[in-house]
Amino acid sequence: MRGIIIFLSCICLVGCRPIHQAVSSYDMSLLPSDFGGHSAYAVGMSEEGKPVFIDPNRAFETIVEQYKEGFQAIKEEYYLFPITKWNWRSYGYYGWQITHEDEDVVNQAYEISRFFQIYQNSF
Repeated sequence: MRGIIIFLSCICLVGCRPIHQAVSSYDMSLLPSDFGGHSAYAVGMSEEGKPVFIDPNRAFETIVEQYKEGFQAIKEEYYLFPITKWNWRSYGYYGWQITHEDEDVVNQAYEISRFFQIYQNSF
């Protein structure tokens, strides 16, 4: 039992850390969005030449706070669990497909999908 707990703890610690970090600056004009220009969304370029968030954990926390309505709409429409660092892929996938009567919520959902296209490059 103790071995299983240690194993799962190691997975949690390793699984949440960014593997690909920014090694140089990135031209934000190449992205479809700057996410409102908030400093938490600062983007750099990884060794592979892909855009990555300089601080992906801070970016994740910020988007969850700023786009609450979009996350809630995606969650309700696709019967998802609340957003976490373990299930974010579903939100990125379904954000593009949302149908909602409020255009602002739809735009938030689109931004969420755009966000996760960059966020996934860090891992």
